[in-house]
Amino acid sequence: MRPAAYRIKIKDFVQLAQHIAKSIKPRIDVPDHIARDLQEAIKRRKTHQALYGRLSHEMNSVEADQGHTYFIQTLETVRELLRPNMPDGFRTKPAQSDVDAKESQLPNIFEHLTVEEPTEADESGTDIRREVATENISVIVTDAVDDEKQEAFIASVYLSRDSHRFLGDLREVWTSYQQGRIDLVAAAIATNTAIEFCRKLDEDFEATFPTQDKAHEADCLYCIHLRATSREERDTKSQEDTCLMNAREILSSLIDAFKGHPSGATVVVPAEHLPPYTGGRDRSAMDMNKRFVQDLDLAMGILPEFVELIQAQPCVQAEHELFRGLRHLDADKKQPFWLTFAFQVYLDIRHILREDVDRGFKDLCRSAQPIAASIDSVLTFNREAGFHTAADRSLKHLSDTIAFWTKHDQVCALIGRRSTTLDRSTMQHIPPNYHLERDPLWCGLLLYNFRMAALQLAIFVAKTSKFILATAHLYTSLRQTKILSCEWPDMERIITMHGAKNIFVGDIPTTFADSKKSFGLAIGMPVSVLAKNHRTRASDHRVSKHRRSLGMLAPTLRRFKTSICDGEGRGAHGPGDIKVYMRQKVLEDAGDECLISAINASDASGILRPLPFLLQSEDCEMTFDHYKMHLVCWQLLREVHVALGKNLEGWSEVHRDDDNYLYGIVMLLLNEWAERDKVAEALGVGGQLDPLHSISKVRELMECLMAREGDVASKGMSDTVAFVPLF
Repeated sequence: MRPAAYRIKIKDFVQLAQHIAKSIKPRIDVPDHIARDLQEAIKRRKTHQALYGRLSHEMNSVEADQGHTYFIQTLETVRELLRPNMPDGFRTKPAQSDVDAKESQLPNIFEHLTVEEPTEADESGTDIRREVATENISVIVTDAVDDEKQEAFIASVYLSRDSHRFLGDLREVWTSYQQGRIDLVAAAIATNTAIEFCRKLDEDFEATFPTQDKAHEADCLYCIHLRATSREERDTKSQEDTCLMNAREILSSLIDAFKGHPSGATVVVPAEHLPPYTGGRDRSAMDMNKRFVQDLDLAMGILPEFVELIQAQPCVQAEHELFRGLRHLDADKKQPFWLTFAFQVYLDIRHILREDVDRGFKDLCRSAQPIAASIDSVLTFNREAGFHTAADRSLKHLSDTIAFWTKHDQVCALIGRRSTTLDRSTMQHIPPNYHLERDPLWCGLLLYNFRMAALQLAIFVAKTSKFILATAHLYTSLRQTKILSCEWPDMERIITMHGAKNIFVGDIPTTFADSKKSFGLAIGMPVSVLAKNHRTRASDHRVSKHRRSLGMLAPTLRRFKTSICDGEGRGAHGPGDIKVYMRQKVLEDAGDECLISAINASDASGILRPLPFLLQSEDCEMTFDHYKMHLVCWQLLREVHVALGKNLEGWSEVHRDDDNYLYGIVMLLLNEWAERDKVAEALGVGGQLDPLHSISKVRELMECLMAREGDVASKGMSDTVAFVPLF
């Protein structure tokens, strides 16, 4: 059953607000989202009036300006009436902003309007509050025939403003990448997120105003405003083009090509468009025609590749929004606004990187190859040790995938270029890896895909083997008892990144007895096994609720896994979601309250610039070489087992030929050391260590390992430079 719909005129807003404000039995509370929407509506209306007020006066459109003033003041009156009924965060009257101060000077032609208070019942005698409490009501606000048209124009204005600012922010992002301040992954994720923002805004406009004109598609309204308010005296029409103009015309021509494109024909990049960048002059010194020619050259050098790829493959790995938009263009022969924006972003990246556009592909290869090398070392060690895990097949697949994208022309293979019946001489002029060398955005998302898959598999291997967990407990027990004086940077990094609560049960243990209990519970032993009179054995590995394991890292970067790695969840990240992620990250890192306030106050076009730096701050977690750490801990436990195993009670249960339960030797050591401390305490013996005792031997082995390995795992699985952090 559809809810009842009531049309409410703007002039009735104040009366209804007064009725709600006077309600006592029961008191009507204003929901949090209603208060927030009201605040945002007032803010956006004032911004619109401030930006376009001058234009309306120049065009003698004073009546439209007065209409805005009336609606704004009506909303402000409603807000003040409902403020006592709002949630706590909205009851305090905000300080007057610059826009408010400017707009407060405008004349109010309705200031002497007399408003009558509503009665408690309507003409039929029905209690209004009872109907509100018992029915789902759909409210439609209407005041004039042209209201929806005016609202659509305002929405176009804001969409133009946001897209204009998105483009400016993304130029800053890729300039930071060019200067080495952020890495390729951070720049690519921020860029793809911005395109998602624009697509979401465009789709919201289409859903809200399906029958209204899309003023933002013809020209960038924000560019027009900036020109109209510029103090410079010049003919801007002949010297400057508006945002998206060239991209719009190029894609429009592509639609015509799609319509006349014969089925099964192969599109090849012409030889004259192969250079990575043409036109060495400063782009700002070019006129509109030369800029268009330059953009067309870049487009003709890459669009045929996109066309062939999307027609040959329904989906490619880690595809960005431009891929998805061009699929839409090919299928529907329609050009949405957000696709024009996405292609303009691509052109801007090319203009920023210029001849160094292949840097993205070089970074992909340089950073992905160490990942494959670490994975291959684990697989080789597993094979030699006869140690098999459920992740071996996935590890091999990831290693092969990395090699396929970085060592072979994967795009050529996907298109099937070499297997076509056309004359191969027509394609021999296209060099290997041509597409990836000209698409740094795709390279960045591929690298993110590899890093995320490698991190997930590394954590799974660590959870399965427990070698890192066992070594962490062994190392901490020696450090806390002051037996081991030197620090192991890699292990300290593991404990810091994953958190002590994910490794130890309770507080970090300070004695061998506490270490024994903590480790036993961490690997899943039930509490009963750790009772005083229970004889500890390495085979006691039944699972308990206290079980610990390494947790997933890089929480903010992991938010994008579903849409980038899995190819699902398009549109899952709106500006509000990103603000929440950023706020959580800053709070977790004990960030400045002023920065949190700035994030809360920023709109959709104000959160893109800090986003890549926030993502960059998690790069060390994403690239930490858990595979190397896994092998180092495995080797240490093997050496301890060889040196001390036969002298420990229950050592025969830890088989040399079967490393699956090798972590159990740590339990045997901690049990022996705890018993030693217990006897020493009862006899009043000092803490002098016997050189032949197992504690001395383990300390010696660990010191040798730290001297031999250093902090290789902390250096990570990428060959990237140090970046400038934001926080």
